[in-house]
Parts: sequence; structure tokens; C-alpha cells
Amino acid sequence: MAKPVNLFRIYQNKNHSYDSYDSAVVAAYTIEEAREIHPSEYVTESVSKITTAARADKDGYHSNLSSWAEIEHIKADFLGLADIHIKAGDIICSSFNAG
Repeated sequence: MAKPVNLFRIYQNKNHSYDSYDSAVVAAYTIEEAREIHPSEYVTESVSKITTAARADKDGYHSNLSSWAEIEHIKADFLGLADIHIKAGDIICSSFNAG
């Protein structure tokens, strides 16, 4: 039997620009893993890798970071246990501010 995962609400109050996410509900084993998940289903790299890449770039830009926030600005709240069919890393829903 697979280990059940937890549900977390992840959110950030740093990036309020157009075409950005402000929050999401994600599945992860720990709060640290939840904070690593980008709210877009199309972004597969961790937020820490995105943050590191942006800081290494001379302009401080990374396209996947422009729609979310750096890892230190992401908060997470535990919501409860997920259904047994939900896997760690799944994005249940996200809030996107289209511009």
C-alpha cells in the first residue's frame, strides 16, 4: 500500500504582476517539498533550481520564476491528507492572475 501524501496550500505575496500565480493546492509529503512545487503543470523543475538559475543569470531573470516567486517567499499551510489516488507533486488547483 502506498504511503498517503499530504495536501498543502502554497502561496506567495511577493509577485503580484500580470500572468502570475498567487497560490495553489499541491500534494507533497512535507512542507519543504510542497514549497518546491511550481503551481504550473508545465513547469517540472523545482523552485529552488529556478531561483538558483535566476540568481546566476546576469539580469536575474528566469521565465518560470516570473510567474511565481523565489523559494524564500513561498509559504505553505498543511490542509490534510490526500486521497490515495493523488501522488506527491500533483497540483490540485492553482490561482493564476491573467493579464
